[in-house]
Amino acid sequence: MECKREPIFLIGYNIEAQDPESWEKTLKFLRICPLIHRELDIPCTFFICGKTLEDNPKEFLKIRENYSDLIDFQQRTYSNIRFKEIRYFRKKPLLTPQGKVIFQEGETIFSGEEPRRIVEEVRKTNLLMGKILGVKCSGITAPYGFPKGLKDRPDLLYLLFKEGIKFVRSWKGTDEKWDPINATPLSIQPFFYGEWGYPEIMEFPIHMVDNVNRARYGWENHSLYFSLVKAKMEKAVEGRLVFSYSQHDYSSVEGDENMELTYKILEEAKKMGFQFYTYWHYYMREVSRSRLERMRGW
Repeated sequence: MECKREPIFLIGYNIEAQDPESWEKTLKFLRICPLIHRELDIPCTFFICGKTLEDNPKEFLKIRENYSDLIDFQQRTYSNIRFKEIRYFRKKPLLTPQGKVIFQEGETIFSGEEPRRIVEEVRKTNLLMGKILGVKCSGITAPYGFPKGLKDRPDLLYLLFKEGIKFVRSWKGTDEKWDPINATPLSIQPFFYGEWGYPEIMEFPIHMVDNVNRARYGWENHSLYFSLVKAKMEKAVEGRLVFSYSQHDYSSVEGDENMELTYKILEEAKKMGFQFYTYWHYYMREVSRSRLERMRGW
């Protein structure tokens, strides 16, 4: 007999400032975001670049000391590098409010890094997480995301497994193409990479991402972006599915200094009846469920 599952809301923030100019927005984010999650009593995950942590340890340590019951700390490589090559085509360029090009007109090709460098960055960030925050990092969100997650890269699954990684958030798009605007269909739910030889590693597809959509529809157009997120949340509730949602540090406060849009999204998710987990706690829940089902012979 199949058990009905409740809809699950997972939110992970990508924290990736690599220079002083970017850090100004990240600092604002770090001072507001934990307060929102405390007020709403909603857990979340911070996926932190190692360089960002290394350059600003005191700010992250404050959050660790005051919000460790709500905020889980995982990583995003050391310097925000891509795991695989991705290609994207746009008829019009996509810009930041300051006019910086996010995606150019025509085709953009992003190259992937060599496996050796990926391992170096993951290992370095794991060491920093332990040294500065005293946490053991078990999860990683792959910058940019890509089609198929890591189904076509068992070599990377092996290397991540050797570095102690238990879950990845890497799938953005479909089996065929990268899709930063629509992200991943809800039909693709979190799964273990057992079929690919790594039953210990779970994939968390990204079902919605903030920065490209807010840039596309206007950074000040909060109502439209809220309606896009709400529509996907409604489908997740209807299907009793996991909704894996991604925001960035800089874009969370871009055109929204007090993160009122984020508050509104999270508040709506509570009203809709979602259950909330950090990515790590959901992973552990599914590991326990899987073991129990095997013991029962399901």
